[in-house]
Amino acid sequence: MATFAEKAAIMGTGPGEIWEGPDEIKAAHQRFFEGFDYGEQNFDYEYSFGEVKPDTGWLMTSGNVTIKKEGKEFTFPVNISLTAAKNGAKWVITTMHFSLLTDQGINES
Repeated sequence: MATFAEKAAIMGTGPGEIWEGPDEIKAAHQRFFEGFDYGEQNFDYEYSFGEVKPDTGWLMTSGNVTIKKEGKEFTFPVNISLTAAKNGAKWVITTMHFSLLTDQGINES
């Protein structure tokens, strides 16, 4: 949560998947990763584009996430985009969007 601005917002893949502010973002994060093994994720990005200016930046990336649940690995594709801004000397995420390929879902490795 320390990486998000106070008024940050995240948008997911489907209708109504939008969360604003620390309470909603924290609750969504806990729900997304409930039951998955803590610290057992790997990100393999195929493409990444972005730009950083003195007080703002943006990033778009696409790749795969491998995550473990009860010791079993699952892999799924993901697209992520975000914007960031400087808050004093610290960079924080202001907006983030992620999408999953719903027709493929999460595959056990």
